[in-house]
Amino acid sequence: MKKVTYQEIHKSSFVHFENELYVHWHNPEFPDSYDSNCLEFKQLPSLTAYMEAETYLREFHLGSGQQHVKFYFPQDGKPSQELLDYLGSQGYSIGMTELYVLEPGQFIGRKAVEDIRITPVDDTNADPFLKMQYSQDRLYGETFAKQKQDLLKQQLQDPHRLMLIAYDQGTSAGFAEVIIKEQTAEIDNLLVLEESRGKGIGTAIQQCVVNTFPDKMIILVADGDDTPRQMYKKQGYQYRGFRYEVQKI
Repeated sequence: MKKVTYQEIHKSSFVHFENELYVHWHNPEFPDSYDSNCLEFKQLPSLTAYMEAETYLREFHLGSGQQHVKFYFPQDGKPSQELLDYLGSQGYSIGMTELYVLEPGQFIGRKAVEDIRITPVDDTNADPFLKMQYSQDRLYGETFAKQKQDLLKQQLQDPHRLMLIAYDQGTSAGFAEVIIKEQTAEIDNLLVLEESRGKGIGTAIQQCVVNTFPDKMIILVADGDDTPRQMYKKQGYQYRGFRYEVQKI
């Protein structure tokens, strides 16, 4: 099994420009997705280099009608205090994520709950899946939610993606997206509706992924201050690194 890094994490976008310092990712069909329209540094930039990249991305996004800038820093690299001070003074939100990997056969689950069912999304159940996604995505704006619906409908036809829907006593209660590669299966956008949390649905979704891809490494990214990351460790996931990210609207 190869070493998994943040480079394995999928982006629903394309390389618009690349140089020695950074990669510029862009998706003109989903412009309101910050994660799909961003700049990813290959090495930690100096303050001067960051400001030059910032000017480039801001001008590009304004020209494309986009009102945000987002930057990813290299894995396991912390920006200098000088750069962090600048980001704070300019109103950026500063976050950090952590990468977790589950080796085959290492998942520590729990006893299955009879009333919980996890099933792949197909033509027969796409409607409740899309409706749940839409209701959650509206929190980030109507335009974003509509763009995401178009993207999801395309992804439902992608053989390298598996969409899952969770049912609690026959009622739709959560969902997840799985990106399938040769050696990995990446769990993305796992969500359990608030009224159904605490019942083991998130664990059941992961168990379904493990059962579906028993020979692959399961990977996911967790917020650095997110409670579920402690759960992932108890389930057998291994911590593989962190990454800083910043954004401003």
